[in-house]
Amino acid sequence: MDRLLTELEADRNPSEQQISQHLARAAGLLGLEGLAVSLVPPAGSIELLFYTGALTAGLEDLQYTQGQGPSMDAITAGRPVLIDDLGDRGTMRWADLLSSVEKIGVRAVFAFPMFLGAARFGVMTGHRTTPGPLGQQQLADGLALASALTGLLTAFAAGAGAAGDFFAMDRDLYHSGVHQASGMVAAQLGISPADALIRIRAHAYQSGHPLAEIATLILTRRLNLAADHPPDHHTP
Repeated sequence: MDRLLTELEADRNPSEQQISQHLARAAGLLGLEGLAVSLVPPAGSIELLFYTGALTAGLEDLQYTQGQGPSMDAITAGRPVLIDDLGDRGTMRWADLLSSVEKIGVRAVFAFPMFLGAARFGVMTGHRTTPGPLGQQQLADGLALASALTGLLTAFAAGAGAAGDFFAMDRDLYHSGVHQASGMVAAQLGISPADALIRIRAHAYQSGHPLAEIATLILTRRLNLAADHPPDHHTP
């Protein structure tokens, strides 16, 4: 891990492919089967940027759809959230989320907050398909990796001419379709985009379909949430 951390700190002009390769390598060194990095935008929910595979993306999608989970809690609390066995729910929250996560085969989740100075920058989330805790060295390595990835991502944004701001880059975000659908529903119902996102999430959860799929149905006008909800004329 020390060698990888040194490489991350020295790489001041990484490509997207290099970042993805670094992430896959880091997952193996931490004894994880997947890693994802999501950032905190100026407003709204966290935005998935890099991930190592379909199962990793599925885990992040479930958290994004329900608006809760280890990744969100790690950002809010500013400390790691370590769930070494999803089958042991005695002291856990997010019961519905954990049930969905188990269905896709994930049994352990480890979320590390990422800081830029004192500001909460994002979260690095890893998973395993078998239960088990991180060792003390793995935990220390995870914290160091989250810090090194923060520097790498700001360097990537700066290299793209965005002055270190990922959300100022000319780059499609993972949840771009969801954001567009929220805007459409907000206009139809006369509500805020944040409230529109809550309604889209609720529909995705109740229907059992991925949030991105529901967003696509809305954008292609094959699903009209306004048909179930009259416009709110009282919203300023």
